[in-house]
Amino acid sequence: MIGKIENVEQAFSSKGDEYLKVTVTNESNGQTTVKNIWNQLEQKWPILVIGSRADFKMEKKGQFWNVIDVLPVDMPPPQQPQPAPNEQAVMKDVKTTVINPAPERVSDRERQHSIETQVAAKLITELWIAGKLEQNETPPTESCVAVINWCYGYLQPFI
Repeated sequence: MIGKIENVEQAFSSKGDEYLKVTVTNESNGQTTVKNIWNQLEQKWPILVIGSRADFKMEKKGQFWNVIDVLPVDMPPPQQPQPAPNEQAVMKDVKTTVINPAPERVSDRERQHSIETQVAAKLITELWIAGKLEQNETPPTESCVAVINWCYGYLQPFI
């Protein structure tokens, strides 16, 4: 039977076996039926996409027709999966987490080093703007040399 897949739902038997309930519209007579695709055909589950067409190979056992194979006829263009209503809140949290990841925890030592590095960069910039870092300058004062050495010590990994 070739049919268009209208709906796919995950279900569990009373024994706990997982299967898919697939609502299919038969192309030959337009009749809509529900087919159970058991976990023996789990490798075929990815082709059971809403809007696709599939060929369901059936076999009669007792009074029931069982699906023994599913072959793809054509697949619709890929779509974003729609979460179930109870999963929408979870999906929203996941998207928020990905877009706005939590900041990494910075140790106190790293924080202090970052602050001191920023202060050093500011001091070097102020000294350079003030003209205290000229290469042809007469020997600078001891305090200026001390500040420059301290600043370069913190800035060395970044230079």
